[in-house]
Amino acid sequence: MLMVFLSLTAIDTRGTVNERHQYRRARGDPGGIASFSAPMDGVSHLAFPALARESRIGKMEQEYPYASLARRFAAYVIDHAITALLMTPLALWYLKGLFSQASGIYLLVYTGPILFLLVLIRSLYLTVLWSTSFGTVGCHLLSIRVCTLHGDKLSYPRALLRHLILFFSTCLLGLGWISILFTDKRQALCDLGAKTVVVATSARKNDTADNALPDTPDTPHSSSDQGR
Repeated sequence: MLMVFLSLTAIDTRGTVNERHQYRRARGDPGGIASFSAPMDGVSHLAFPALARESRIGKMEQEYPYASLARRFAAYVIDHAITALLMTPLALWYLKGLFSQASGIYLLVYTGPILFLLVLIRSLYLTVLWSTSFGTVGCHLLSIRVCTLHGDKLSYPRALLRHLILFFSTCLLGLGWISILFTDKRQALCDLGAKTVVVATSARKNDTADNALPDTPDTPHSSSDQGR
């Protein structure tokens, strides 16, 4: 009886495996570890995660150029103006107290908390928008996007790390921005530390002559064009 049961089980198993192979062949899937996890670009994210990441980086670099220093600085100024507007009611209340009869109380008691709240507003504005919508209001107005090296959205810890390095660079009179001029991916100090990049979404590398942008610092140049 045991031998009969094992024989029937083997037959059923072979039949099931054959049905699976037939289903895969019908879908054009050769089977194997890489087959069930392979995306449309042919690189398996489960069997070959490193190759898949490299493929995604290469695809992003081919599609979008890295944002120029001028465009990034313009977005930075816009974001400063927006955060200044958000801080205005709190700053006006504090300044009004400094010129009142209770100026000593405001100076000794409220100065520290006010500065902390101003820094917190700026920090939340940047980190929340970086980690939820690929960039701030200034980034979207200038058509640039903040993302990881693989083109993904930033996690909140990564966005917070980027903000802390950016704050440190600002305290150094903006010296952290100079690396944009010398790095291949136009990364500032905050980008190098957080492993992020800023791309210009309005200037695609594969644009045709009819819809291509003018020759701006964001527009990439091919080797053939540089030789002319």
